Amino acid sequence: MSSTGPDDAAPRSADPAEPDAARAELDAARAELEAARAELRLFRGRSEQALRRAEALARLAGALSSARGRDAIVEVVTTVAPAVVDATTLRVAIALPGRTVLDVAGAGASPERLPVDADVPLARAVRDNAALPLGDSRATGVCLPLRDGDGGALGVLEVRWADPVADDEALHSLLDAVAALCSQALQRAELTGSAQAMAGFAARLSITRSTTEAIEVILDAATTAFGAELPGLAMRDEGRRVRLWYHDDVPGELAATFRDLTVDDPRPIVRALHHGERIVLRDRADFAARFPGLPDPVGRHGMVTTVALPLFGAERRPIAALGFGWRRERPLRDSDLALLDTVADLCEQTLERVRLAAAEHNLVTRLAGRLRSSSLTTPRSLEVATRYRPAMSGLHLGGDWYDLVRQDGDRLAVVVGDVVGHQVEAAADMAQLRTVLNTLIRMGVPLEEVFLRLTELLGVGFLGTCLVVVVDPAARVAHVARAGHPHPVVLPAGRPPHTVQTANAMPLGMVDRPMTITTVAFRPGDVLVAYTDGLVERRGQPYDEGVAALHRSLTAVRDEPVEAIADALLRDLAGSEDDQALVVLRHLG
Repeated sequence: MSSTGPDDAAPRSADPAEPDAARAELDAARAELEAARAELRLFRGRSEQALRRAEALARLAGALSSARGRDAIVEVVTTVAPAVVDATTLRVAIALPGRTVLDVAGAGASPERLPVDADVPLARAVRDNAALPLGDSRATGVCLPLRDGDGGALGVLEVRWADPVADDEALHSLLDAVAALCSQALQRAELTGSAQAMAGFAARLSITRSTTEAIEVILDAATTAFGAELPGLAMRDEGRRVRLWYHDDVPGELAATFRDLTVDDPRPIVRALHHGERIVLRDRADFAARFPGLPDPVGRHGMVTTVALPLFGAERRPIAALGFGWRRERPLRDSDLALLDTVADLCEQTLERVRLAAAEHNLVTRLAGRLRSSSLTTPRSLEVATRYRPAMSGLHLGGDWYDLVRQDGDRLAVVVGDVVGHQVEAAADMAQLRTVLNTLIRMGVPLEEVFLRLTELLGVGFLGTCLVVVVDPAARVAHVARAGHPHPVVLPAGRPPHTVQTANAMPLGMVDRPMTITTVAFRPGDVLVAYTDGLVERRGQPYDEGVAALHRSLTAVRDEPVEAIADALLRDLAGSEDDQALVVLRHLG
């Protein structure tokens, strides 16, 4: 039987510090768990906030991508962007290159204009092209510059919060992303606007018909895409003189400094014209460095950046120079220089086109003037007025003509014709047709055979229309032969005018048989009008309306001398894009 010692049988006593340590460990574990839970809740909150911001940023990007034009972009930014950055208010200021004012919109206020040199954060951010805090720190607001691809300021985004916000890296990244989206949209709108301005400029130039019209369009629209001011166009004048064309908005004292220019004048616009050199002056210090000692009237009138753009003719010789500028420094990017080249090309093509058109127009006018009439005298019983007015639209120069051929007795053959075609070729065809017709009539070829003989002699290598009216005052009749030409009009004394209807006939070059002759009464006091279709035809207007207008105009001046009648008809029926030939006769009895 074993025995047990006294120590083995006695119970152990508990350490009083052990329960406190366990409780402390348990409390610490609980605290760590609660902290972890709080951190998890914070993480979840931040994740949800980041997700909301990312979704809002995506909505902003989508809305900006579909916005068309600067105003639409500003509307999207001021209505959608505040939710992206949790801003209380948000405004956008647009800084058009070279302009001295900012266009400001947003924050529920009406759009306003703010001077770039104003002492406010919006304007300072544009001038400095840098972010500026609003108040004591950017925790309550910030102005962020919007930049183009070259880093220049396009505008400013002003963001304000009601309460201070955490100025952390996440907020910085978000603001930078919003500013980048706005900048990209504004750059896209600027490029689109420039392209539209160039398309409109080209369209306006394409319909100019003279050098004066072309210059007006160039001064009015060439600088639209750049937002430039005070355009002027220098062109050579007589001798060594240079003439400067400009609009009325150029101050008189500034315009006075450009009078009496000569080709050796040292100023930039004349240098561009004389030497064909494109001159871009970034500021007035640049002007002073490149033209030392030269007066700077343009700078004194507030211009900062200026450009003198040479324009060349077909032989690559300078024929003009276009000058313009901005009242605030305007850095010209590569895209702007390319746009300058486009403007120059359009101006050059137009000036060359209207120059050639004017030269050919003068040639046709002189030729037509020499071919007007072979009749040295008209019968005493007839009063006759003749008109020829070549119209010009682009290079469209026609081949209308008239002729008067005196026959035996008091008879007079009136010939009015129109050759299909344009430019000098039409004038040459007209001269040939006129000569052959004149010869056939003088030889006494019967009127019904005149056009047939013309075809036999000249063949079918031309196309046109013609009217021959042989007026016999003694017999008080007029005999009409018409080859596809507008019908003549007779205004009987004391009665309304009427169109002389004749049998249908083929045009010149297609007549292969004798014509049917129409005979109408032509008594003392009666007026007869023969004309080409340019007098009554108008684009977008029915032909009959033009004839009716002729009747009304003729009626209104029926008692006037035939010279006055002819002038009235051309005046009342103006606006044609084609030549106009006109003969007015009155039977004096």
